[in-house]
Amino acid sequence: MKAEVRKLWDCCFNDNPEFTDLYFSKRYTDERNIAIEKENKVISALQLLPYPITFYNSILQSWYISGAATYPEYRNQGVMKELIRKSFYRMQQNDIPLSTLIPADDWLFNYYEKSGFATVFYSATQITKKSDFIHPPSNTYKIKLQTEYNKEIQHYLDKKLKEKKSAILHPKEDLEVVLADLSLVNGFIITLEKKDKIVGLAIVWRKEDRAYINELLTDSKEIERELFYYLFSKNVSEIHNIQASNQKEGKPLGMLRIINVKQILDIYAAVNPEISLQFNLTDPLLEENNGFYDLRNGTCNINSIQKDANHKTL
Repeated sequence: MKAEVRKLWDCCFNDNPEFTDLYFSKRYTDERNIAIEKENKVISALQLLPYPITFYNSILQSWYISGAATYPEYRNQGVMKELIRKSFYRMQQNDIPLSTLIPADDWLFNYYEKSGFATVFYSATQITKKSDFIHPPSNTYKIKLQTEYNKEIQHYLDKKLKEKKSAILHPKEDLEVVLADLSLVNGFIITLEKKDKIVGLAIVWRKEDRAYINELLTDSKEIERELFYYLFSKNVSEIHNIQASNQKEGKPLGMLRIINVKQILDIYAAVNPEISLQFNLTDPLLEENNGFYDLRNGTCNINSIQKDANHKTL
């Protein structure tokens, strides 16, 4: 199966062979793969990769849909729609309440909306030029370039991401792959330490005289500026800091699909007991989500759909 899925991947994606080798050696397993076959040939496949997500005070398991691909001659025949449906059923069987994905092309946002995904992740890039940057250097921090996994990086990443209302965490396996991937693109993780404790971290890769930051987590603005100062001292003329944003200010990046609506609303209601909300929900792909939801006094109850015109239907 692995060889066939790799062949499909090479046909559908323009990835660097080194990255594809990394993906199929570190992330792919037959157990994570879902495929549709025709005449003993894999014609469409995707992989489900585990990523914990923080949601208020809870950590939920989610599966990220990766490598969704169909051979060109089998497209526009409902094959991918069926594959996504199969992935939802597998998530239900494994008590996975959320699914995420990043569309490979802009037109795919509308495509995945038809399967119940919504665009909830946005990004914006802040560009800082060396010519505009003023910062007196400090000897307070010890800067390290990290190219291998260690528990201190994992601990700091988890701690800072859990401070946010909602964030996708990097499990050990993912962080190891991130580091391996960075080595292919002249990248690294920079850490700043104070008294042997990490107080700042950035996932960085370089292209010519520009540095791109995919993740920036620091204990203070001063530490962030110290990190920028270090990068500018290494023949960098521009820093492109890619940050999480909102719908108004950012560009669409990723999508999320709720697999178990009741589980998510239980958490939401408990954290927001002042909320009173009632609505009907119909989910054509996951009928288990269908019902009348009643949120009040910190609880969420679900009953049969109400035909009262006063209730919204989603």
